[in-house]
Amino acid sequence: MDKFEEKLKLAKVILTELEKGPVRRVNLLKRVIQSCGSPARFDSTFNWLKKTRRIRKAGLGHTDPYQITWKGERFLAGLVAEGER
Repeated sequence: MDKFEEKLKLAKVILTELEKGPVRRVNLLKRVIQSCGSPARFDSTFNWLKKTRRIRKAGLGHTDPYQITWKGERFLAGLVAEGER
């Protein structure tokens, strides 16, 4: 599995967790670390999802939780559909 496929797999895990409801970054890291193996991989993928506007903060506060966006929901649906093939 190449690095991009690993990033997509981790993105699917992160988006699936956020689909359940808003979660703080640290709590999300704790939930996802079992799947990704390292905080660096999580940070890289998390920042990529923020940059591409697939996730966003639920509010303006420093510790506000993150949530999935409409764009993220569509992306997750594509990842799930691709996994079913």
